[in-house]
Amino acid sequence: MNTRTLSAVCLMSALAATPVLADAEGRNPVQEREVSAALDAWLAAVASRVPADVEKLYDPQAAVLLPTVSPIVHDTVEERAAYFKMFLGERPNIQGAVTEKHVRVFGARKDVGIASGLYTFTWTGKDGQTVTVPARFTFTFEKERPPGGGPKRWMIVEHHSSVAP
Repeated sequence: MNTRTLSAVCLMSALAATPVLADAEGRNPVQEREVSAALDAWLAAVASRVPADVEKLYDPQAAVLLPTVSPIVHDTVEERAAYFKMFLGERPNIQGAVTEKHVRVFGARKDVGIASGLYTFTWTGKDGQTVTVPARFTFTFEKERPPGGGPKRWMIVEHHSSVAP
């Protein structure tokens, strides 16, 4: 084999061995699924009704929460923890279900993900009746190392939720 042919074969082999991260439209379905799973993890943590399980999904240094039932911005660990303690404490059997979701991944390293759409919360009210509240959401995630180390994961850096009009 001449040098030119050998170079072409090596290049073709390298390209074939390189995983394709983006589809024809430039989307990254693997990372979009990871961001979607991060949103599912948040919903599961809410259903657990353990405020610390919810808070650990937020970046402790950078996260901003604009929550559904509070008029103020929560941008510290303490403020978010207090909000979720109140929010989850007043809503027995709370469940959230996404009814429409749009996920996009951005950044030069594809390390920023946005999940937005609609979800509905249900819980048992004080009168024993089921309360249903449709809301809209936007979560911005950044893939980073959690405090204390470990593998990179999608952490919430921005979360806005509001009751649907």
